[in-house]
Amino acid sequence: MTAFGPYKDTQVVNFDELGENGLFLLHGPTGAGKTSILDAICVALFGESSGDERKAKEFRSDLASDQAVTRVEFDFSMGQRTFTISRQPSQTLPNKKTPLLHEVELLETTAVASGQPAKLLGTGVGAVEKQITELLGLTGSQFRQVVILPQGKFRELLTADSKTREEVLRVLFNTSDQAQLEKSLKNMASENKTETTRLHDLIQTLLQRYEAVTLTELGGKLGKLGADIESIEPDLKVAKGVREAAKSQLDAASRVAELFLKLEKAEEAQRRLIEEAPQRHAQTHFLEMARRARGLESEFIRLGGLSDRLQKAQKQWEEALKKCAQATALAEEAEAAYQLEQNRESEREAASQQVRASEELIRKVAELKKAVEAHQTLRFEHQQAHALYEEVQRKVDGLNLPDLETRFQESEHAQNRLDWIQSRHKRQLELLEERHALNLLEGQILRQQQEVETANDQAARAERHWAIAKREHGERRMRFLDSQIGRLASTLKPNEHCPVCGALEHPHPAPQTASSVTEEQLQQAQLAEEEAYEVFRQQGGRASQMMGELIPLTERATVLRDRLADSLTLSVGEIDLQRQALESQLHEVQLLSEQRDSRRQMYLETHEKERGLSEQLEIQLAVTKSLEGRVQEQATQLARLRQAIPADLHEQEVVGQQLEIAKRQHASLMRVFELTQQRWQAARENRIASDLNEQRERTLHETEESHWREQREKIQTLLQTNDFKDRQAYEHALLQPEAFQALEEQVIASERNVGEVDSTWHHAQAAVAHLERPELNLLSERFTQADQMYDSLLQQHSKLKADAERLSQDLAEVTRLESQFQQKSQVSNLLTELAANASGKGGARISYHRYVLAYYLDEVLRLASIRLKAMTRERYELRRSKDEKGGLEIELFDHHTGRARPTRSFSGGESFQAALALALSLGEVVQHRTGAHYLETVFIDEGFGSLDSEALDLAMECLAELQEHGRLVGVISHVQELQQYIPARLEIIPSQQGSKARFVIV
Repeated sequence: MTAFGPYKDTQVVNFDELGENGLFLLHGPTGAGKTSILDAICVALFGESSGDERKAKEFRSDLASDQAVTRVEFDFSMGQRTFTISRQPSQTLPNKKTPLLHEVELLETTAVASGQPAKLLGTGVGAVEKQITELLGLTGSQFRQVVILPQGKFRELLTADSKTREEVLRVLFNTSDQAQLEKSLKNMASENKTETTRLHDLIQTLLQRYEAVTLTELGGKLGKLGADIESIEPDLKVAKGVREAAKSQLDAASRVAELFLKLEKAEEAQRRLIEEAPQRHAQTHFLEMARRARGLESEFIRLGGLSDRLQKAQKQWEEALKKCAQATALAEEAEAAYQLEQNRESEREAASQQVRASEELIRKVAELKKAVEAHQTLRFEHQQAHALYEEVQRKVDGLNLPDLETRFQESEHAQNRLDWIQSRHKRQLELLEERHALNLLEGQILRQQQEVETANDQAARAERHWAIAKREHGERRMRFLDSQIGRLASTLKPNEHCPVCGALEHPHPAPQTASSVTEEQLQQAQLAEEEAYEVFRQQGGRASQMMGELIPLTERATVLRDRLADSLTLSVGEIDLQRQALESQLHEVQLLSEQRDSRRQMYLETHEKERGLSEQLEIQLAVTKSLEGRVQEQATQLARLRQAIPADLHEQEVVGQQLEIAKRQHASLMRVFELTQQRWQAARENRIASDLNEQRERTLHETEESHWREQREKIQTLLQTNDFKDRQAYEHALLQPEAFQALEEQVIASERNVGEVDSTWHHAQAAVAHLERPELNLLSERFTQADQMYDSLLQQHSKLKADAERLSQDLAEVTRLESQFQQKSQVSNLLTELAANASGKGGARISYHRYVLAYYLDEVLRLASIRLKAMTRERYELRRSKDEKGGLEIELFDHHTGRARPTRSFSGGESFQAALALALSLGEVVQHRTGAHYLETVFIDEGFGSLDSEALDLAMECLAELQEHGRLVGVISHVQELQQYIPARLEIIPSQQGSKARFVIV
């Protein structure tokens, strides 16, 4: 826990420190932070406090620093698997505007090697809550009822009214399936009743549509409609014949009138063709000239291209002539400048020699400077090397190595003897410890063997008892099922559905049995079997555990005997006498041993120092002689260099200035010469290229001019051949492709239209040669009268048939709905009765889920009474009140008075004892019935202060029994007397800097 509740800093609570103490006391003053330990566990697992009174974000410590983040981390195990869950509640740190979000992470640490990451099972509030619920098999409220019995909360179930107790049990045992069944039956009954009412309303609506009351009356109306249809059908046939005759006459007259109309249209078209004849001839002539112009178009296009090319060649030739003249003038000017620069060759050579002489001189000056510096350095190094040699010689003379070597050899002999005595003494001590350990281990093995035999006998008796209880439960279950089947068969009636298979016939109903078993007797047998199995499981596990503890003890004893085989002939006293004699000798040589170490160290250090100084002395002597020779050689070289350089040029700066001036003069002369030479070569090449280009452009111009003249003469000849007066006439006749295509299509269409008009007129003239024009208006009026008469009769006939068909469909629908109504009515009555029974409104007057809760409560009260009798010396037991059938009221039965009284009349001690027994039993039944994992830990918060000494003794015996069955029991209390009963304590120590927690094992 970090910054959690009263714990300012990080507080670690390691329950492994309890060791084999299965019962411990969480002790401290009121408000110190005892309950905060339980709150931290619940916040880590479910994000809620143990009492569900505060939210996780409200647990931030008021004493924590501004930077400390409230956080809880909980390590726990389930069987062989281990887990770690860490949670950081949402919180806002002081001086921070942005709140920290709620973070939670669940890891599995089973068999995780050191340094390896744990397996991530989930992050996020929803995902981790689902994982924890699946691991424990319990929700947060169930966990608090089973594992953590919070302060003032575990009495609520005992003192609550029936309605509140029902809500608590419903959550703990998760009877949502039973409640859902009640709701489903109620919904099904309501839905079937609604459907039955809907069917009845539909039937009445259909009958009222035809003003009928019964299904028979509706059938009579359908028969009357059939008779009316048969009476109108002869008149309909006559009207149809008259209509068809009038229609035939009208159609024939219309065809003749159409022929006369076609003749009139053909004559009109002939008159229009005669008027348009001149225009058609002009279009045909213009089309012919346009076709000839299209044939000459490609030649004119070629002439235009040749003209463009001739103009381009003329411009390029003129440009080439200009460039040729310019290039000649530039070449002559560049050649004259180049001849002048060639005459200055002697000037350039003198500048180059001056540069080389200055460079050689500056090299010699630099060499002289380095030689002077090197000579000075060597003289200084020679002086230092000679001084160092003399100093090393003085140090070597000051060492007294032979005397130290003699003193060291005197101490070495004493050390060899000391090592031998220490080795013998250590071995004697080890023999004594191993002999004592072997004696203790053999006594422990003898006691463990006796306990294993006793546990095996108890497990065998428990197994026999469980087999008897299991056989008795099976026999009672078979008799109970036989009696239920016989009772159900006795209720069957002919031609009624079986509630099991739905059949209407019951050829072989099950007989009723004479001896029957009640449901209460069956439940008692089941509870007896479960109790016997639990005892057998505990006894068998205890025997296996003891045997597992005995095997490693036996193996350790065998290993010790093998190791001590050589010394078993001596007694422990003899071995101890040998040890004392060795201790006396050890004391004598320890003083020599201490001197030996210091002398040996001094000798080794002095010897090593002497060897190092001797090597250093030899090296320094060689270095001194070498430097002395190099100094003389360097002095000779320095004199030779000074003679080779003039006295006024010994300074490197003067020679450098002279070299820089010579380089600039030589570079300037060379740049002018190279630039003049490049300009002369470029001008000469440019003049040659300009001459070649002028010749090429002149030849191209002459060729293009010849091609243009030939094409112009060819076009003049073609214009005369195709009847074009001049080029303007040609351009007038030349049309764009779209216009030419449109003119051509127009001429072709005109010619085709002339032929079609002539053909149409001849055919129309022949068609009416022997016919007269008919009276269409008279014939049309006759047909309209006949058609109206026929339509009137047809509508009457169709309406009668439609009414009859609709009535027939409605009659079939009413028949079908009536059949459904009868079936739904039977089902609705059955479901209404079932829903009433399930909700407690039937004959039994108890709901299904309340019946199940009463069954679970009886099971809890049975186990609670066993514990309560043990705590009250067989005086009290808890029962469910029988005043209200299926009620959940609890009462206390007093065996001393033979009367039962309500829980509200309990004294403080009685209330605590009953609530404790009820809470412990409720946790076991919840785990058993919900399929949750068996949780071996339970915490009980406060309540012991209301017990007298005798009741406190009995309550502690009950908790000790839980410990013996392998459960870890934590009692949270500030009562001082509990320290006498419980040797293991988790002490909570409050202070102004926050509380601290530590384990104390007395």
